[in-house]
Amino acid sequence: MRSLCLYRALKEAENLIKKGERDVSFIEEKMRETVEKGYKSRIDYLKVLDAGNLKELKQVRGRIVIAGAVFVEGVRLIDNIVLSVD
Repeated sequence: MRSLCLYRALKEAENLIKKGERDVSFIEEKMRETVEKGYKSRIDYLKVLDAGNLKELKQVRGRIVIAGAVFVEGVRLIDNIVLSVD
């Protein structure tokens, strides 16, 4: 189901972070790969952000938001996951 591509990308990022990955560029690239893997969709954004001010990060730390917006069959899907990382 194409509409699951955003959810899968966010969960991929969450899993990477829970396994210890802290490089935001790497995590965002993996999210892009997940969305693009076999899905006809257009990425608006896929980001790992500081939850307090929504600024972009280079390294995962503290309270974060994994956020994304993707167009699937003309519909814009938006979702996010909030995590606290030690």
